[in-house]
Amino acid sequence: MFALFAGPQRPGGRSTFQLGPIPVRVEFSFWLTAALLGYLMTGGMGAATLVVVGVVFVSVLIHELGHALAYLSRGARAEVLLYGAGGLTMGRRDAPFRPGERLFTALAGPLAGMVFGAGVYFAQKAHGPFANPLAGVAIEATLFTTIGWGIFNLLPVLPMDGGHVLESLLCLKDELRGRIWARYVSIGFAAVLAPLALYLGWQFAAVLLVLDALQCWQTLALLNPKRQAELSRMPANAPPPEAPDVIENLARLHKLLAEEQPEQARAVAHQVLSAARGHGARDQALRALAWLSIGAGNAQEALGFLSKTSPRFDDPLTWGTAIAASGDALNALPHLARAFQRSADPQTVATYARCLASVGQLEQARKLAGPGSPVEVQRALGEALFRSRDFAGSAEISRRLYERAPHPLDAYNAACAESRLGHTDEALRWLQLALENGFDDRAHLMEDPDLEPLRAHTGWAELVNRFPGAPAAG
Repeated sequence: MFALFAGPQRPGGRSTFQLGPIPVRVEFSFWLTAALLGYLMTGGMGAATLVVVGVVFVSVLIHELGHALAYLSRGARAEVLLYGAGGLTMGRRDAPFRPGERLFTALAGPLAGMVFGAGVYFAQKAHGPFANPLAGVAIEATLFTTIGWGIFNLLPVLPMDGGHVLESLLCLKDELRGRIWARYVSIGFAAVLAPLALYLGWQFAAVLLVLDALQCWQTLALLNPKRQAELSRMPANAPPPEAPDVIENLARLHKLLAEEQPEQARAVAHQVLSAARGHGARDQALRALAWLSIGAGNAQEALGFLSKTSPRFDDPLTWGTAIAASGDALNALPHLARAFQRSADPQTVATYARCLASVGQLEQARKLAGPGSPVEVQRALGEALFRSRDFAGSAEISRRLYERAPHPLDAYNAACAESRLGHTDEALRWLQLALENGFDDRAHLMEDPDLEPLRAHTGWAELVNRFPGAPAAG
């Protein structure tokens, strides 16, 4: 299940370490999967399992470095990602990769792994049996992850390396037809090999082949020649049809955004921008970058991305949220009002209510965030009221939400509002409820200026010492 994919399917984020010019990112999910494989291979959790985890890490890294070095040799930048499904290497350069180059980079990974595995095999033969049983575990795991899975990885089934080799060969004559036929052939091989793997007791391989076949079938809809013909007959002033890589990267971008992987989503969005032919794909990428910038607290950067969208781009929620994040709530209101007319989803209503309150339109904001509205909408209004120094209104909303369903955030917000009102006993009571319901951020508690009026209270020290991380009394 390792190192089965190559090429730009999924980018890395902030690197864990650097090997020369190659950044390497290792996600926590990689270690979990490696530990699971170690458990299955050794039948338990112990030293042998840790040995397997280490071998898996080295084997997959060598495989991906084979891809990465091949990309570097073709004048591209390379990034390596090790994650739950194995390893991925992304190569980037301004010029697109030709089919022959894709063939070379696809073969480089399995070749590197097999050379390493062969070296270990011959070294073991020359040495003879090892006295330490863990050495035997290490050799067995190395041969499995380099030779065994390396051979499996060369099956002509996308998106495995063998599938990319097949696709590169079929694309030598015709790019589009090559991509289509590569997927048909992949589905055919998977249909034959999956039952065989199941018959032989290789359940995981069978499941993987079925999933690969499903992915190929879904991609075929994007590459259908009838659909391409329809796009080619569009009016001359219409944007040209997007390349399959752009369509696939857009789908990947939406998936990464849903999975809350901002760094990886940002990298894919820039890939779309560099390769998109029409305004539709560019606008989607720019909108994604705007939201990522808003999430990172950089509203001006978000507005910069939105300023590059086409005249057809019509997303008042994104515009309104970016303008509001820049501190200009008044100019954000017309956009948010349009967004609210289109959809009263919680995110839209919460942003709209927050802006209304920040410009003093409190009654209209309260109408949007009544007692029956979603929790996130009421919290947004409570936050806006607090910033507008309507501490009584903010405390009322936090109390109402807590009574509806006890949550430490609502109890803490109520404490802050009561503290600002000078109700120290009541504020300490709400802090006690926040602690009892799971609030454990002692550092934030000690630094929060909204709680300053409580620090002279006789009950403050006793309450603070009850928080996790408090120094022991002595």
